[in-house]
Amino acid sequence: MKTIVIDLDGTLVESEKAWLRIFSRAYEELSHRSGISVDEIVSMIRNFRIKLIKFSDPKAFDWDYILRTISSKLNIEIDLCIEKETPYIAQKTRLANGAIETLKQLKELGLRIIIGTNGNWKYQKHVLIHHRLIDFVDEIRTSDIIGCLKNNPKFFIGADVSVGDHIVFDVHYPRTFGLKAVLVGNSKKYLATAKLLGINEIAKPSITVRSIDELPKVVHSILD
Repeated sequence: MKTIVIDLDGTLVESEKAWLRIFSRAYEELSHRSGISVDEIVSMIRNFRIKLIKFSDPKAFDWDYILRTISSKLNIEIDLCIEKETPYIAQKTRLANGAIETLKQLKELGLRIIIGTNGNWKYQKHVLIHHRLIDFVDEIRTSDIIGCLKNNPKFFIGADVSVGDHIVFDVHYPRTFGLKAVLVGNSKKYLATAKLLGINEIAKPSITVRSIDELPKVVHSILD
């Protein structure tokens, strides 16, 4: 049985706007309490996270750890706890068009389905439960459960295909690990991340689709 790892945010679930609201709130609070501009706060957080990502550290996606660390460096305290806010954030996310039907069709095709996300379980569980995605897959892999990010081959052990919207984490790294990769959407969206990580030449996807609902029609063409 072939195994497919499908990304969560931006692939199965449209969540960028929902997360952006809470991140913007955090940036504003850090800026207000420290007297540093929002742009400087964003730069500090980005640089800190890139260091963690290079070590494939799941804390790169532990937003409360990041806020605690940055606020400590600035000698300030903030009251915001993103974990507590996540149930409400989850309600503001929405399923990508055809997401559930796609999972059902992939199962009918005889594929083992894993939802794989760089996010931490304490946040992503609320999104998964809210949309009942757990009911339609065989396994959930979050970075903290696996112990690494998608830039480590350990994340993809036993998998044959990676699917997602992130050209770096869902395509470039899986391809270098020997997997097939399906890019969902625009290949240029995360080029800045590749640059920050020092990736000069990005591996190409096996195939590109416009949205997740096109996946069942093309997945066997790259597995045969």
